[in-house]
Formats: sequence, structure tokens, C-alpha cells
Amino acid sequence: MRQWENDMVQLGDDPDDAFLNNGRDPMTGFMTALSNSPAAATDFFNRTDPQDNAEWVLKDRPAFDDTPLNSNDGNQSRDATGNALVAAATGVNPDDPHAVPVEHTAENRHLLDRSLKIISGVGDDFAPEMRDDMAKVLVNYGDEVNHTASSLADDHSDPRQLDRHQLLEVTKQVSRDQNAYGILNDGLNREMVRDIYADHPSDPKETLLRAGHTVGFLEEASAHQRGDRPAERRSLHRAGGPTAEAGRPVDGRQPEPRQQQQVHDYIRDQRRRLRRQRPCSGTGRWSVNNGASLLLGRLAVRTGGSQRRTRSVAAAAVTVVLLTATACSGSRDYAVPDKACGVTVDSDSLSPLLPNGKKLTEKSYDAGPESPRCRLLVDQQLVVYLSGDVVAGDTDPIKVQDRALVRLGSPAAADIGDDAVIADRGAMAVAGCAYKGKQQRFAVLVQLQRNVPENVSKRRDALRSFLRSYFPKAMEKQGCQ
Repeated sequence: MRQWENDMVQLGDDPDDAFLNNGRDPMTGFMTALSNSPAAATDFFNRTDPQDNAEWVLKDRPAFDDTPLNSNDGNQSRDATGNALVAAATGVNPDDPHAVPVEHTAENRHLLDRSLKIISGVGDDFAPEMRDDMAKVLVNYGDEVNHTASSLADDHSDPRQLDRHQLLEVTKQVSRDQNAYGILNDGLNREMVRDIYADHPSDPKETLLRAGHTVGFLEEASAHQRGDRPAERRSLHRAGGPTAEAGRPVDGRQPEPRQQQQVHDYIRDQRRRLRRQRPCSGTGRWSVNNGASLLLGRLAVRTGGSQRRTRSVAAAAVTVVLLTATACSGSRDYAVPDKACGVTVDSDSLSPLLPNGKKLTEKSYDAGPESPRCRLLVDQQLVVYLSGDVVAGDTDPIKVQDRALVRLGSPAAADIGDDAVIADRGAMAVAGCAYKGKQQRFAVLVQLQRNVPENVSKRRDALRSFLRSYFPKAMEKQGCQ
């Protein structure tokens, strides 16, 4: 394709170029034809010999304006390329109003993975005309996107999971366009609701927890793109928040009564559903506090238009249910081990972080010899995620993970290792060490999937106690002296 254009079209500013004088970019017609033939589009975008077609049209190809007298219509060839990308990745003709979703082939998924890699590498140079098209692709892969966004970390052994870093970068680009971001939010809201009602995990709150992580992932992408300062976000993550007493959103505006009623109705329905599936004891209950109004206000006001507010209300409702649920009582039928992820640990320090259940299992996966990863599951549900990393001596892991730690809730310094941070739902510790003859640094990150213990202050104390026990032993096991 690139060679054909170089030989036959010669895009550029040459006044003798008959093609340019005619004012038509043949790529517009070619991509329009491909969008009407999804199988051909998939084949085209996946071809890498003799040139990589996807890289050429999504990244490297220069733009040529079909309509230079109209500066408000966008670029026609890029619009057409976006439509062709939708057809290629989804197997559906985007111009067919009666088209229905089809089962993705291996070729469709391969193109999705390649597209995420290419577009995430382009960054802010990604064509604005294709943002809404990429949003449509992500919505079409709603199950995979929701599954990835709600996961705590990359798991290369999970065939459903996309590359989280690439997905975050692409979502950042989508969020630069209000309409595209609205398409993505609306589609994922529907996927989260489908997940809530279609999935039946052993703990019915798991689907709500996953929905909360997905909403947080979307907000994180949007915050990255807006350039929010960490200090500003920390103020919003502190317990209660600066406006929680009044129950108002951060800019002082109240959400509309109709929106409030939607949220309250949704929360009521979710209470009933969870109580039917798992009756609570007298101590198991729900509480809806001013934090719900604060979150609803932030999401509803930020989006600006009434349709966008309605979409955000759905996300807020799911998240409010997540944040205001308290666990039902139960019993623990498993023994707390004296090792976690192969590292000897004081079982008394691990015990407070584990919920009640029947069986505790451990799953490790290979992220490289210098990056041990491990998950602790109770009744097949993830409860604790542990990761370690050997990094260069001049790298500050806590600074690198600043945004992630803020998302874990009110990070504060702790006296563990050389540097440490304890948050509401996780913790990190770092220390310098000699590793394979070089001066490096070792970092451990602990993330909790459940709010255990229920009391935040006790949970932070439990995290501090566990990290103090686990960190030096993990560093020793890694061979970092």
C-alpha cells in the first residue's frame, strides 16, 4: 500500500502532481470500500508484508485534505479509515444500520491487539477523526475491555485480558473527544450492568467491585488526559472530602433531582438483589452516606450535557453501590498460611487482610525473573494481589506509582524500608539493595480487592503490619541484599 502510494500518488506539495490538483485522496474511496467489506478490511489491516498496512494508515501516513475550502469537516480519508478500522476489528459494517454483532475471529482480536499497540504509541498525534471509531471498537469488545479495566494487574496468561497500559493510553485519547468518551462510557455502563445481572459469583458483590474498578479506570484515563495534579486528587480521596459535610459536589452544584432519584432507585434495587442472594446477619447492613452525593456530583457535573450526565449517573450508581456496601458476616474454614507467594510471613499479620470463606488458594504467574507476581484467592475470588520489582537505582517506584496509590485511597508515608506508603486499600515499600553486582532498588506493592478489615483505620494498620513482615523477607528471597 505504501509503495503504491509512493509510486502512483506521491502525496506532497508538488504543484505538478495531477492527483493533488484534482483534490481527491484515493485512500478515502479505498477505505470506504473496505468498511463495506469487513473480511477484506480485516485482511488489509493485518497484512505486514511487504509493508505494515495498519501502521501506515493509523500512524505514519500523511494527511491530505479532500475539502480544503471547508475547515470544519475534519479529514475525509481519516474518517473513512476509522470506519474501515471498525469493520476490520469488529467484523461488522459500521454503515449498515441493521448490522448485528458477530462472533470475533482470531484475526479480529489480533487486529484489536495491534491497533492498541500502534495507537498507544502514537499518543496525542492520534487522528481526532478516529477517536469515536476507536470508542466503538472498544465498546464492541466490551467484555474484554471491562474485564481488563477491572483487573488489578496484567495477566499474560488470561486470554480475555488486553494490555492494560495500552488500553489506558488509548482510552486517554478517546477521552479527548466528549462524544467519543460518551460512546465509550455508555457502552461500558451497559456491559457493567450486563455483568452484574448475568454473572453469578460466589460473592454477589464481586460484580459490583469489578464495575467500580472499571469506572475508576475510565476516570483515571480522563484525569491523565486533563492533567489533574496528584495533590488535587488526593484532596478528593481523603475520607469525607472537603465538601462531604454539606453533601455537595466539589463545585458546589447539586445534581438534578431526577438524577438523584435514578441513583437512589438503582441502589435500592441492588440492596434487594444482594440481600436475596446472600442474607445478612443483624450486623450486616448497607449505609449510604454523603460520599455518594459527592461522587454523583463529580461525575454528573463534569460531563456538561444532559445526555452525558445521564450516562455518568449510571456509572455513579454502580460505584456508589460498591463504595457503600458492607460485608455480611460468615466463617473462615481455611487455615491462614505462614507463607505468601513463597515468602515466609507471620500468619498473624496476614490474617486480618483475608475475608471469611471456605478455601484459600494462591496463584503465581511469570512476569519475568525480576518481577514476581502473585494472587491470593478465597473461594476463587481475588482478595490480595502482591507484586515485587527490581528497578534501576535511580528510579523512584513510589513516584512512578503515584496515581495508582492515590486511587488506592489517601496514601501516607510509613517507616518501612527506605520509603513506604500506606493507603486505604494497598501499600508499597521500597529499599535500595545490591542485585547481581549492581546497586538497584526493590519495591513491593500490596493491593486489596476487598475492604477487609471493614474499618479503614484498622485496615491501614493491618497493611502496615503485613508489609513490615513481608517486605524484608520478599527482598531476601529475590536475592536483593
